[in-house]
Amino acid sequence: PRLIDVPTVCAITSLSVSRIYALIAEGELRRVKIGRKALFVEAEIRAWLEAKIEASPAREPQAA
Repeated sequence: PRLIDVPTVCAITSLSVSRIYALIAEGELRRVKIGRKALFVEAEIRAWLEAKIEASPAREPQAA
């Protein structure tokens, strides 16, 4: 599996570094520690993001 670092997770999700670490602490995201580096399985991050998008209510079109 392809491993990605925190800045890449931030770029994919548009979340801050502190929010990424909060999601780890909450058990929402899983990290792989290699030495001092926190890495993530890219497919898991993308699947998590897709699940969040799917769980979001669809927006109604704005009336003009």
